[in-house]
Amino acid sequence: MSETADLAREHIRAFNERDWTVAGRIYSPDMVTSEPAGTSHGIEAYLSHAQGFVTGFPDARVEIVALVDDGQRVSVEGLFVGTNTGPLGTPEGTLPPTGCALRLPFLDIWESEAGRVTHHRVYYDQMGMAAQLGLLPEPATT
Repeated sequence: MSETADLAREHIRAFNERDWTVAGRIYSPDMVTSEPAGTSHGIEAYLSHAQGFVTGFPDARVEIVALVDDGQRVSVEGLFVGTNTGPLGTPEGTLPPTGCALRLPFLDIWESEAGRVTHHRVYYDQMGMAAQLGLLPEPATT
C-alpha cells in the first residue's frame, strides 16, 4: 500500500475514534476537500465539517468496503453509518434531528504530497441520504 492509502486509513480511524489531534500530521495545511455540499480549503474547514457530521450523527462510523490504490490516487468505497439524533448543519441551514438511521454508501478519492493529504473528494447520493432521513415528501398516489 502507498503512503496515500495509509493516510486514508488513518483518516478513517481518526474519524471513527474522534481523534482530531492527528489532523496536522495527516492533512496538508492547504488541503482541499470537495463534496456534494461544496468545497472547503484547509484543515480547520475540514474539521468543522467532520465535527458537524458527528454532531448530527453522534454514533457515526465509517467502514471501508474496498480500497483501490493506483500509486497516485487512492479510492475508498465506503459506508457511513449512524443515527441522526443531533442537529445537522447544511449549506441551507440546520436540520433538526430526525431520529432516522443512515447507511450511506460513498466514494472518497485521496491525493497526497510530502506525507500529507492534499486533496480529498467525496461522492455520495444526496437524494438517498435525504430519503433515509425522512426529508423527502411522500410520492403522489394515482
